[in-house]
Amino acid sequence: MRGFKMACLSYNPTNVNYRDNNMTRTALIGIRRGLLDSVIDSIQSCDLFSKDGIYPRRYFEDLMLDQKMASEQEFNQKKVAMNKQQKADFQ
Repeated sequence: MRGFKMACLSYNPTNVNYRDNNMTRTALIGIRRGLLDSVIDSIQSCDLFSKDGIYPRRYFEDLMLDQKMASEQEFNQKKVAMNKQQKADFQ
């Protein structure tokens, strides 16, 4: 663990070659942030994402909710099967 801490403390990020340009990691993160901001601004003005449109976040949350419900259902089915097995073993 001590060696890991020393490695973290002595870490010195190197530049990255991106499209034949030597750039700092901070500059690349800034470019990515700018691209994301541009996309977000464009999406907000798009008719597809109007009041009644489909929102990626809402769609993602629905998928997550569906996954959670499926997991809970599977857990409950296993629990019922386990309870039946325990009752059978007890008798």
